[in-house]
Amino acid sequence: MNSVWKDILNKEAELDQNDLESIKNIKALQRDMNIIKNDNAKLRKIEQFELFEIAATLAYLTGQLGNDKNRVQEKFRT
Repeated sequence: MNSVWKDILNKEAELDQNDLESIKNIKALQRDMNIIKNDNAKLRKIEQFELFEIAATLAYLTGQLGNDKNRVQEKFRT
């Protein structure tokens, strides 16, 4: 086999390896994006719960919905 064909085959092998690396990098990025999405969803749930607790506590402390903290929390859940 002459050197021109060897060079062509070597270039093809390099391109194939680069494609594999690109695919691996894309998959890693997709995995990272999914992790970030899940973390953001968890943070939103935590923030909502914290706001609920603050609102229920304020309502309880000010007596706006009565003096029963459980009743106040039930009002905010609905």
